[in-house]
Amino acid sequence: MTLRRLEGSNVDPEMTEGLSARIADPLWMLTRQWQVGEFHGEDAASPVLMTAEVEDIPITSVMAGKDTVVSTTALASLEAVVEAEPVRSGPAALRWRLEAGEALVTELRRQGYTAAADTLVRAFQPDRSVITAIDELRPLDPVGCARLRMLAVRTIDGRRLYDAVQTAEGSADDVPELASLSSDETDLIDAWVAGEDSLFTDSSFGTEAWIDDRLEYRFAVTAGNDTHADRDSVLLRAEEYPGGTLDWYHFDVAQHDARPRRSWKDEEAERRKRESEGRPPDGDDGDGIRRIEVLASPLRYAGQPASRWWEFEDGDVAFGDLRGGPDDIARSVVASFAAVAGDDWFMVPAEVGVGTLSRVRAVRVLDCFDHQPHVIRPTAVVDHAFDEERPWKFFELTGDASAKNGLSPMVFVPPVLDTVEQGRPLEAIEFRRDELSNLAWAIERRVESPAGRAVDRETLAPGPPPELEPGEWGYTFMTEVPANWLPLVPVRVPRSQSWEQILLRRGRIAHREPTEAEEPIDRRPRSVLLDDSKPFFLQEEEIPAGGLRVTRRFQMARTHLGEIQLWVGRRKAPSGGPMRRSPLRFDHLRRRPAEDPDA
Repeated sequence: MTLRRLEGSNVDPEMTEGLSARIADPLWMLTRQWQVGEFHGEDAASPVLMTAEVEDIPITSVMAGKDTVVSTTALASLEAVVEAEPVRSGPAALRWRLEAGEALVTELRRQGYTAAADTLVRAFQPDRSVITAIDELRPLDPVGCARLRMLAVRTIDGRRLYDAVQTAEGSADDVPELASLSSDETDLIDAWVAGEDSLFTDSSFGTEAWIDDRLEYRFAVTAGNDTHADRDSVLLRAEEYPGGTLDWYHFDVAQHDARPRRSWKDEEAERRKRESEGRPPDGDDGDGIRRIEVLASPLRYAGQPASRWWEFEDGDVAFGDLRGGPDDIARSVVASFAAVAGDDWFMVPAEVGVGTLSRVRAVRVLDCFDHQPHVIRPTAVVDHAFDEERPWKFFELTGDASAKNGLSPMVFVPPVLDTVEQGRPLEAIEFRRDELSNLAWAIERRVESPAGRAVDRETLAPGPPPELEPGEWGYTFMTEVPANWLPLVPVRVPRSQSWEQILLRRGRIAHREPTEAEEPIDRRPRSVLLDDSKPFFLQEEEIPAGGLRVTRRFQMARTHLGEIQLWVGRRKAPSGGPMRRSPLRFDHLRRRPAEDPDA
């Protein structure tokens, strides 16, 4: 049986009828004007001059790990500083030391310094340890091994030459092995060393900002005015930055050491006293406070309707496409502002520097009726007096207690990048849940070899099970798991006397021993993200039902200062969905069909 019922609703998503202001005749229009008060003169002044004081608190340092502090006086982007990990000492260290040497030898020979190139090849030829490391690469990346072998024969060890120049106080003239070279040749080597220093964006963090058990970055920035000790000092923390695009909403106020301040009434009295004594207004003595004076400018946007009934509107105005449901609050606010309160808002543009915390200290309005300016109190402070929670918070940092202290909230403009060019993933790890096996899996799809190549580990699948005779039954206690599937076993970690926490710990899967005809399979983790030199733990709640995908790749961007930065960073993103079938099965019974004698 089907029951159908029609219910009326007084909610209409169309706003056309309420905003169209349809009329029946001109007399109705005149009555409407009288009704809304257009014929009634009000003693309401228009603003003429608006004055604002803006306080800037610059970023002074970035912190990650335990004691790592990096000064940001010349910092152009937080992403590169936080994400950058050492490249020359990373997985592809062999590639970079040989390719750097090859680039120098090629440049010397191109400019006609063949004898100098031969001298470098004899003095800084790769030693036996480099050759041994290349040979150990063969099972993982045969192509990369052959390429490095070819480079090792014809070039130099760039790392040895670089260290020798750095030991000689940064000049190739003081290296004993290069005593026979001319000044032009040593200058070319010095230029090569400088180029190696500026090729990658180096960070003293290394990988300390990366939290393994959360698969995300965690760092903090401090802001304060070093030239004025009485100014505020603010600590901002970014607890959950997954990599990629960094913005203001990744930061929370962790600590705010505010200097004692007077109330807005006392500050206004102090301002008038300074003016009467002929002293400069507060903010003009170079104390980090900017004073802005502009003419009143109504706040308008493209397509906004006219403010009067008899005013012709622009052709861009189109309310016919304006739709809003009960949950579409932002669209309703814009429509209400345009149709009702458009004349009551004015704009004071204030440029905010990159890498600063900014706050509007005061806004004063001089109107056309009175020669005394009117002080405009912050809306956040007024709202806080009625409701401490203040549900309407726009562009405010979590933890900012400025409104509680009678100040306007702070606005943070971090030094971030606009666009980033990304290379192909050097490493790609997927984290999936396996509810049937009560496990989670870390699947190494791609890993970076010492040759700097992204190697596909999907090819390292287990071989087929032993062949059965016709009509024979076979029993498998446990199926073979691919070598790139690493189990994450749930373990209980006591955190207090009342409860325990479940973590996922990297484990091992039992597998059958290879036969004499089979090559052994390396089942160790080969990625940087799953570093085999230390235990790996992951918070259980970090893996959603659809899985996670973490990648390492080269990234390059141009900062707002015009500098080019190149670094290797990580990024966490959702995966393709839940795992359809587990590779691990138990008690598997199979049988090969008997051969048909009539066939």
